[in-house]
Amino acid sequence: MGKRMQSLHIERYGDYLDYLEVHPEEFIQLFNTILINVTGFFRDMAAWEFLVAGVIPKLIAGKQPHEPIRAWSAGCASGQEAYSLSS
Repeated sequence: MGKRMQSLHIERYGDYLDYLEVHPEEFIQLFNTILINVTGFFRDMAAWEFLVAGVIPKLIAGKQPHEPIRAWSAGCASGQEAYSLSS
């Protein structure tokens, strides 16, 4: 929010709230500033390679065949991240 306020030369949060009420199109700019708006399978290959080579083998080695492996996927913009985990 600070970045949008700075670009509009607004110093106080209350003034920015007033601006949002008068200029509802500003919400789009605000959301585009604070949200990533990007999704895709395996976007960061280095992270996946680290998981494949270093984390997953240790995780599997520490489990018995009947024990489940649980994974948490936070911040799924479109749900693709959860499918990436199951791949």
